[in-house]
Amino acid sequence: MTRRDTNLAQNCLARVDRPAHHQPAATPVSHPDCRSALIQIVALHRSLSQTRNAAGFIQGSLLADRKRTFWTLTVWADQADMRAFMTSGPHRKAMPKLLGWCDEASLVHWTQSDDAVPSWNVASDRMRAEGRSSKVRYPSPRHGDLTYAEPWTRGGLPIRRRTDARPA
Repeated sequence: MTRRDTNLAQNCLARVDRPAHHQPAATPVSHPDCRSALIQIVALHRSLSQTRNAAGFIQGSLLADRKRTFWTLTVWADQADMRAFMTSGPHRKAMPKLLGWCDEASLVHWTQSDDAVPSWNVASDRMRAEGRSSKVRYPSPRHGDLTYAEPWTRGGLPIRRRTDARPA
């Protein structure tokens, strides 16, 4: 039986990442926030491109959730390929910035018997039961215990391996 490694990551994009006592009641979008959002979108695009080309990547899904939260669900040939992806290229470069970009971030990894991308409901259940939170500078009250809002599960976009990338 083939074993496949599956990874789920939940990250925010362009959230206001300041402690509540520094946060005005109403904040218009300012130039620095627009610049930060643009930098984050470019980082997301580069990481997705890296994913599609990564050795061992089989398939995945990207879910844009409410409040600029993004979920990535990826299936890999094995854990070594997944770790090689995580610790190289645009993904590695973006991850330290997560500290300041997000107020919630978490991940979970498991092994499954097929290449299918699990449903978002299954992935969210796995995250709550087996996941761990990532370090962020200004965590929300729900961050540490993974009591984030249930993800909206409609509208996930497939992430497909490039046809000219090295097969899994």
